[in-house]
Amino acid sequence: SWQAPNCGPVEYLARMKILGPRLLVVHGTQFTDDDLLRLKQSGAILVACARSNRYVGAGDPPVSRFYNAGVTVAIGTDSLASNDDLNMFSELAALRRLAPEVRASSLLWSATRGGARALGFDAEAGTIEPGRGTGLIAVDLPPEVVDVEEYLVSGVPADRVHWVDTMLGPHLRYA
Repeated sequence: SWQAPNCGPVEYLARMKILGPRLLVVHGTQFTDDDLLRLKQSGAILVACARSNRYVGAGDPPVSRFYNAGVTVAIGTDSLASNDDLNMFSELAALRRLAPEVRASSLLWSATRGGARALGFDAEAGTIEPGRGTGLIAVDLPPEVVDVEEYLVSGVPADRVHWVDTMLGPHLRYA
């Protein structure tokens, strides 16, 4: 007895009274500008998973439009069912290729603060500051790197990334 709602997904979510700041909207490859405005106004978080979209043939996400619309963006990998790995640096590099005009700092915010907010951990994680329980990584930089932010969004090889507690010993705890 179900009938198609005869509207787009964002409109449908609004009709169902689901659209709001606790909603994660994943992928968004087909959203209109009006959809993005409505997401921004509702406080919903848009999770971009560029490599997963390509893997399943859903099309590239309009990354620049996401940021230009002012939507809160988080970055995800989706899952191993639709991606070769769960490497956030590879995901950042895919987004960078799709949207070279988006500031590297914006992409890094989406991978850290945006991700923590999307998961409901924004009070505990996503930044390095006292009282946060964030795990830390260290990235080996080649000597020729001048712009660290740009390097981080351009595809850091896995062998250049290290968990800080592994480097300093298992006794280290973040508090």
